[in-house]
Amino acid sequence: MKYRCNQCDITFESEKKDKIRCPECMGIHGIEKADEKSPRSSSAKKKGIIVPLIILAALAGLGVVYFYTIDKEDSENLEGAKQELSSELIKSTLKKEGIDIDTPVIPFETTDIIKKFASIAEDKDSDLEKAEAIYNKLSTLKNGKKWVPEDLSQPMDGHPITADQIAESLLKKDTAALKLTPYEITSLLYATLKSLDAENCAIVEIYSYKEEKRPSDPYAVYSSYGVVINDNKKETIFDPFNSKKTDGISCEFQVLSSFESVAPYYALKSLSYLSKMDMQNALKENSIAVTLAPQNAIYKIHRGRIFLSSGGASEASTEFEKAKKVKDWGITKIALAQISLMTGKADPSTEADIRDTLKQYPAYFQAHLLLGGLFMTRGDMENAKKEFETAMELAPFAFEVAQGYAQFYLINKDTENAIAMGKKAVRLSKGNLTSLMILAQIYRATARFDEMRETAKKALEKAASETVKEQIKMMFNISESDQSENNTTDSEPSDTDSAEPMADSDMPIVTPPEHLKLNLKHNNSSPSTKPMLGNGLKLNLNN
Repeated sequence: MKYRCNQCDITFESEKKDKIRCPECMGIHGIEKADEKSPRSSSAKKKGIIVPLIILAALAGLGVVYFYTIDKEDSENLEGAKQELSSELIKSTLKKEGIDIDTPVIPFETTDIIKKFASIAEDKDSDLEKAEAIYNKLSTLKNGKKWVPEDLSQPMDGHPITADQIAESLLKKDTAALKLTPYEITSLLYATLKSLDAENCAIVEIYSYKEEKRPSDPYAVYSSYGVVINDNKKETIFDPFNSKKTDGISCEFQVLSSFESVAPYYALKSLSYLSKMDMQNALKENSIAVTLAPQNAIYKIHRGRIFLSSGGASEASTEFEKAKKVKDWGITKIALAQISLMTGKADPSTEADIRDTLKQYPAYFQAHLLLGGLFMTRGDMENAKKEFETAMELAPFAFEVAQGYAQFYLINKDTENAIAMGKKAVRLSKGNLTSLMILAQIYRATARFDEMRETAKKALEKAASETVKEQIKMMFNISESDQSENNTTDSEPSDTDSAEPMADSDMPIVTPPEHLKLNLKHNNSSPSTKPMLGNGLKLNLNN
């Protein structure tokens, strides 16, 4: 059956009979059976339903279609997970799940470059000694700025690179420092050990270090990884990204199978696409990651966020519930609490989940932000501010904190501080799409339409999807002539504040996380349309 999307004005085929989704904009609304004899006019296009653009902190992206149905997500590890990896094995396994991929990537394959990098540990006898030698080398290179840790708060700009590519760069002289994620640098450590015929090693996903009182990946973006060496029944974990060497008792971790060890590469690709609003590829790469690692809770959270950011709240909730079934811990509880607040379904169990999480992880600043957001929805601004202040103390450079404070001030009609916090969020996030959209909506709510359009035009430059670009244009009344006049390249607003924390004389900052991002309900009205919070709480400003 052929269908037409009223939003994108494209025709496509689908075998489904309900919940038909557009492969371009991922929307389920405005889908109708195609009538090839009656093509839509340009005026009809303009009347098409616009999918609401929901703003999320840290991970911004749209998408709400299953490219592949994964029927075995909650099953045991896929058949062949313990086999020796090969591109053909990965390719055939994915094909069984309906995923076609030309050339699967094994990020830690042994190559001549890997062997050359491993030469520093050739004279070591045990696997533990080999691991220590390579780990120390990576630490030295990190201290010498040959590689630097990637910012964990938001997805990387580009695609991940393999251990071979990393080793080649690190062996060269006078090269710029590599920005590496936990998985990338761990892949190099693992690849090097495998080239030295180490048998008692594996990649592990690290959930938390007990002394830190927070998850290892509080943002639920990159996850934390390391290599475990089992020597004389004693486990030693090497975490080169965080420069940690510890025993297995001091942290909570999961040993990954061969397929699960490849999955993070595709999860990183998915997040890279997601950061650019490339919904189609984001979900495609996520499908590969979920298929290779069906027992990974984080990838299901990623999938839910992709759905949620295009308005697919029910589908997002389903994915978050799947994540919780896999691992019922703070990260999944917070994800479910966020969507409860966004959809206005928060109940006593929502607060209970947040408080249970804080008992387990008292330094989990996102949980404090979420609790502050919950208080805000109740009109309890005093307790909301207390939670935001706690989050600020725990994470003074977190852009989500600035985003939340911006909205806190806006709700309390402190427009100048709302704008200041919006600008700060843009700077701390290095001008990511989410922060720019929040600032543009603050300008709109405060009737500063020139600044609104200038900020929205910068957001346009960050969006990869043409559909999202059109939504931004309509939301902020940006014409083609406006775009052509936008010759500025600065992506961050400038004022007297720097990327450092604000001085004591400035107002403090705080933030409700992903559930309270400003959500404009576009209805083809004038720029003075009042914005609404994600949970439907109206902002009665400038009345």
